[in-house]
Amino acid sequence: MAVFASLNGIGSYIYLERHIYTDKMDGATALFDIDGTLCTVWPLHEKAYESTISELYNIPRVNFRTAYVPGNTNKYTVRTNLEHLGCPKEFIDSKIDKVPEVIARYYEQYINTADITVLPGVVNLLGCLRSEGFRTGVVTGNASYIANLMLKKAGLFHYFSGLVVTADDGETRERRMLIALRRMGRHKRRSVFYFDDSNASIKVSRKLGIIPIAVATGEISYTELLRNGPDHTFKNLRETQKVIEVIVGLRNKNKSKIM
Repeated sequence: MAVFASLNGIGSYIYLERHIYTDKMDGATALFDIDGTLCTVWPLHEKAYESTISELYNIPRVNFRTAYVPGNTNKYTVRTNLEHLGCPKEFIDSKIDKVPEVIARYYEQYINTADITVLPGVVNLLGCLRSEGFRTGVVTGNASYIANLMLKKAGLFHYFSGLVVTADDGETRERRMLIALRRMGRHKRRSVFYFDDSNASIKVSRKLGIIPIAVATGEISYTELLRNGPDHTFKNLRETQKVIEVIVGLRNKNKSKIM
């Protein structure tokens, strides 16, 4: 059986010469982080964070990447940046609860002119996964409104079937992942894959019994991700057939253990 999938979202397609499954992968789910996994959004993040910190704390031109940790919430990221600058706790606490409202306004302001680049192979992979019975979803540290803005701008929103779990659902990675699992209903955890570019998510996935797939398209190197022991590490998601062969193999391996 042939698989056709969109390569770039604008009408080009590739053809996978052979169907690699013995049966449909119903019951399997592929979850994705957004930043550094599905797409790159650094310029948008930088402008939104810098504008938010400037408005609330009157500190101009903060380089938020100096204290940025992937997967954390907007409030946490602002707090760590201000701590990095040596700001006292009382000063930070005075405006921290206003961060979600203010930063959402700046994301909305900047989104139309933002340069959001979908990473190579992502659209094709999502199309192939959906065509073969995978459910696809997003688990992210972004607030819901911001996550939806970015996914729509990138042209990826329709791939995720309403399964978008954000900072609005939980402050921590573990909490967000647990909520995603709950929304999936009765689901074997070893049929759930989480694609992300961070070490912290590998650890949380391991703890919860789902399959961590590391992707070295973010801020963390391939070697460092590999060191943290994901089930598999990809340098990128360009080779769609190879990616699917790996996750199908991992799923079948775990399925046989359960049986």
